[in-house]
Amino acid sequence: MSISIHLLTRFPPIGFGQLRAEAEAEGDSQLEQLAAGWEDRSQRFQLEGEALFAALLEDRLCGFGGLAHDPVLPPQEVLRVQRLYVRPDYRRRGLGRALLRRLVQHGLRHAPTLVAEASAPASRAFFEACGFTAVEAPGVTHRLLREEDAA
Repeated sequence: MSISIHLLTRFPPIGFGQLRAEAEAEGDSQLEQLAAGWEDRSQRFQLEGEALFAALLEDRLCGFGGLAHDPVLPPQEVLRVQRLYVRPDYRRRGLGRALLRRLVQHGLRHAPTLVAEASAPASRAFFEACGFTAVEAPGVTHRLLREEDAA
């Protein structure tokens, strides 16, 4: 099993349409929002520290994850994990963890704090298993601090 995580510089990548349809079929609108934000230029993950990554398993597009400036919090202090999605039949294979690990590596080089909003219990458990702390704040359910800032 060969997992690879790629920083995207062009969008959409090959296989995005099928992945988007699968997400919609399970009631997940994240990839629809990703496509809409790219199309209307409101979210292209091109500001300082922002990034959009694609996860591939054996060269098949299986997931996405992005880091973006938070609309309220200062961008030099916080980046938001968003559009984290893994194809249903590829969950529990380490793909989501590898994708989030890459987001964390990138994000903590640019900001001391990463935040996420996870509404589903499985998503909450996933973030916590990956080292994020549950918090109660408007629009934020989880936070991860850079180690030197956590002390």
